[in-house]
Amino acid sequence: MMTRSSQIMQIIPVIDLLDGIVVHARAGERAHYHAIQSPLATSAEPIAIVAGLLQFYPFTNLYIADLNAIQQRGDNLASLRQLHQHFPHLNYWVDSGIRHVQHYQSWQTAALGTAIIGSENQTDLTHYQSLLDTATAEGFILSLDFHHDQFLGLPALWTHPKLWASRLILMNLNKVGVAQGVDETRLRILQQQLPPTSQLYAAGGVRNIDDLHRLQQLDVAGVLIATAIHQGTICPADIDALAQ
Repeated sequence: MMTRSSQIMQIIPVIDLLDGIVVHARAGERAHYHAIQSPLATSAEPIAIVAGLLQFYPFTNLYIADLNAIQQRGDNLASLRQLHQHFPHLNYWVDSGIRHVQHYQSWQTAALGTAIIGSENQTDLTHYQSLLDTATAEGFILSLDFHHDQFLGLPALWTHPKLWASRLILMNLNKVGVAQGVDETRLRILQQQLPPTSQLYAAGGVRNIDDLHRLQQLDVAGVLIATAIHQGTICPADIDALAQ
């Protein structure tokens, strides 16, 4: 099995879906998210944005946040199904607001991508333990979510590594979309506790190739990026350079 240091750091584009369109996520303030305006596409329709991302670079993974489902205000399943039909080769990582094992099982039946379990949606340790026992540590990706320096969800998910999945995302929502730099301090904390065969992904704050190099030095497996791609502060050559 590959260890972290032997892997090339992945760049994973992100789209945030709200009411059927792609929105520009900024600082975790979801009430103020608006339709994205990107030079990669002529509209905020999900298919147009993903097509633009794939013209920008031949990505193999795509992270999707279903903000309606996360906030328990409907869902974007129709858009997810359309994306699967148009781009069947992509590996989809989807946060659909899963809160318990029954929800996870329904998601698995839908077969719309790898489930992201966000800590912000976990409020009952018994329910989470049941989910972990059923799915196993390999069955989902756990997102450890922060907003305004506060951990969101069950505190035990941050402090007890035995509750972690084999793939973790450090999601700092107040750094999303505002080019403030990555959360190196918490990434280092996680790396010190992470088993060598587990994988850690960073989300929020990436500005440019310098940030990517810093993350590479931290041995993260991958980086979730949106704004830096759409604003052109990261280019395809930067992504290629990471594999050198």
